[in-house]
Amino acid sequence: MADATTEPEGGSPPPPDPGGGRRYWAIVVALSIALVTVVAWVDYLPTNDGPQHIFAAYLQSHLDDAGRGWNRYLEHGTPVTGSGVVLLLGLLDRVLPWQAAFRVALTGLALVWAWSVLALAASLGPRRRWLGLLGFATALNWQLYMGLLSCYLSTAVGFLALALAFRHGLARLRPLLLLAVLLTLQASVHIVPAAMTGLVLVLYARLSAKPAARVRTLAGTMLAGLPAVLVGVVAMLTTSDGGFLSRYVTSLPLGQRLVLLARGFVSGPAWRAWPVTALALAAGALAFARWRKLPGALRVLAVGGAALLLLALVTPLHIRGWEFFSVRFLPYATLFLALLAPVGLPQRGVLRRATPPALVLFSLAAMAWSLQHHRFLRRAHVDFLAGMRAPLQRSGPRLPLFVEPPPGDAPEDWDRSVPYVTTNLHVGPLFALNQGGVPAYLFAGVGSIHFLDYRTPPDGLAMPPRPARGHEWELWQPEARQNPLLRERALAHMLGYAPAYEDVIFWGTPADHRVLRARGLQPDFVQGGLLIAHFVGCPARLRLEPPAEGLPPTLVLTGWWPDTRPTFSTILPPRASSEPLEIPLVSSPCGPIWVRVLYDVNRDGSQSPGDRTCRGADANAVLRHDVVAGEDTVLCAAGEPMP
Repeated sequence: MADATTEPEGGSPPPPDPGGGRRYWAIVVALSIALVTVVAWVDYLPTNDGPQHIFAAYLQSHLDDAGRGWNRYLEHGTPVTGSGVVLLLGLLDRVLPWQAAFRVALTGLALVWAWSVLALAASLGPRRRWLGLLGFATALNWQLYMGLLSCYLSTAVGFLALALAFRHGLARLRPLLLLAVLLTLQASVHIVPAAMTGLVLVLYARLSAKPAARVRTLAGTMLAGLPAVLVGVVAMLTTSDGGFLSRYVTSLPLGQRLVLLARGFVSGPAWRAWPVTALALAAGALAFARWRKLPGALRVLAVGGAALLLLALVTPLHIRGWEFFSVRFLPYATLFLALLAPVGLPQRGVLRRATPPALVLFSLAAMAWSLQHHRFLRRAHVDFLAGMRAPLQRSGPRLPLFVEPPPGDAPEDWDRSVPYVTTNLHVGPLFALNQGGVPAYLFAGVGSIHFLDYRTPPDGLAMPPRPARGHEWELWQPEARQNPLLRERALAHMLGYAPAYEDVIFWGTPADHRVLRARGLQPDFVQGGLLIAHFVGCPARLRLEPPAEGLPPTLVLTGWWPDTRPTFSTILPPRASSEPLEIPLVSSPCGPIWVRVLYDVNRDGSQSPGDRTCRGADANAVLRHDVVAGEDTVLCAAGEPMP
């Protein structure tokens, strides 16, 4: 199969590059050392989805650790895809503490990314290999900080697969077998980048093969991708979302979509986010203008990059069942187009001399920003890091509640230095790693995706109900901060779940901490905005004084005022006696509660004329009471029959 991928545009031989090889490899080694230093130097809090992967990996060999409680609630899952990073971390966890294992794994991932881009660039020709230094500039990107580690690694493996195809073609058996291995590995790590790689390879087979060999080349390429396709089919057949995956679609305004082309890939400040994207747009435009002079591999990158960039621009940010959909196309799209930069043009004197220093300086600057960002993350989360080291022992469910934005960052996710990264979103698993227990919000129970699954009775214990995500984020908004009633109601709603949990891991203001104490949560650790507390409450009883004719079927509901969700309910059977009856209000909080009692006199199962409620209740049959410490009693004497 003929292809001029290793020849400069126009077909002339490349000009000499004295010492270029030695200088190139010296720079690559120096940048690799710099990248390792930036990733491994600072022990910062893992961001966004990272803690979930760390927890799942650690439990691969520690699920049955005594006193942790993990095996009472969880069991091993059977993922088909999305497994690469968790397996790597799991192996490291057998010989290293989890913090060290994570830093080693993250360092390895970053190096794989950088060197895979180097390999892809080198497969396009000796002069174009300098563009591979973009791998170092883009290694610490949006996906990494979002904790999308499997997608990140799969994308890097895809670069290696394409480098193999561009270097050796698709006509010989040995490269095709190696390509099949890489594609299968990529699909097992994450199926979506593997699908994009497969499409690019099919396009390459179509554009690079001579007409007489085109069918054979396409058939060989598809056979090489067949194992990866089978991985994807099995993943789809065995996936069940169990209500875990998103059910919404989010489309951004056009301006934000355009900005996200840069901020959703390299990310960071504008000087860091935009240069690679700007290079990609300019190089892509020039490539299409010089289409007839492009070798086959560059045509593939031009078409594939343009198509993926268009998808990133026009598809929704979130689709049903998949968050952050559109930005998954950006790494391939941007780097494909950036590697088309015209470093091989004959009139390249100044450009040839300036390109390597510019790439090196930009890579170093991009990594230096990451180092400062890691230091910022450590400083901003000092309270969390201290709380994770607190000598607490847990073995039951734990409820993380964060009603303040990520420390040191903007409330609006779009305004953060790395957009959509919420550093305290999934921090609960890190507390569970150090102290035991099972966090309420966990990546578990989704068919072929997760390494953890929930055990169900009688083999295991069921996790208690949890607050739906969203209440805490609403409280970050400026409007909510001006509405004390909204915050009071949201806190009452979320804390109403606390009695079913061994503790609450809470991030909020000093005023919020006072609310938790007043509601009957006993602090175990407090530092800054972080409070870890267990529920004690205020024991209370409900004294029912039924109508004179006896106790009819009676419905009792109670909840935390001013939230409307009932946290305790019971139905009392009828009895002939009209003697007062007392029942305990299970897990009663301190402070204001509401009580709703329906004496169902006509026994129709609903509130209707002739029924009775508590004397003094409001029009909705709700009685309010402030529970105080000690054995408090709420009195509900039957009122007059309802009209």
